Formats: sequence, structure tokens, C-alpha cells
Amino acid sequence: LWGADSLAPMGRLEGAHAGTVFGIAFYPEDGGRTFATCGADRSIKRWATTTLCMESGLPRSSLAKGCVGVGFGPMGDTLCTVESDVRICLWSVPSYARVLEVRAGADGASRAD
Repeated sequence: LWGADSLAPMGRLEGAHAGTVFGIAFYPEDGGRTFATCGADRSIKRWATTTLCMESGLPRSSLAKGCVGVGFGPMGDTLCTVESDVRICLWSVPSYARVLEVRAGADGASRAD
């Protein structure tokens, strides 16, 4: 992770993901002190910027496909993930219970579960 102002390395995210990290999102409402990552290992993780320690997350292989995007809900208590099969899920934080899943059908129409 690199500092935005200094452009100097802040540190490494040890044990972040097995494989490629495809997405990172900072939560703006807390001044960027919290961020989330997602990757090819089908996991999402929430981190503290100040310590670079993982706070919570879904373990490897929790998602159906590799996760290519992640974002925070406006209150910071929800994470949104986009998987490589175009499945979009909302997760309640910190329990990581799936709140909503939307996926495209064979006909291109969206299906919500």
C-alpha cells in the first residue's frame, strides 16, 4: 500500500489474498481509515489503513467466482461485491451475512435472490 500524499510505501498487506487482488475500495466517511480488498481467491477482506491489519472478511473460496470489484455502502456497514460471473452481492458487516444477490440470467435479465 502506498501513501497518497508521499507516494512512499506504507507497508505490505501480509496474507492479503492468494493470487491476484482485483479490487480495492476505501471508505470515505471515516477519512479513509478503512478499506476493503477482493481477489481471484474468491474472498473479501476489510482492513485498517493505520495498522494494515485485517479487521474482518470472508475467507478464501467463500464466493462462487473470483471477485473483481468491491465497494462500501454509504454507512460503511455493507460491502458490495462483483464476481467474475457478473453476480453482485451485498454483505452485512461485520457478520458477512449475504443481504442481496443479483445475477444475470441466460437471457440477460437480472434475477434477485
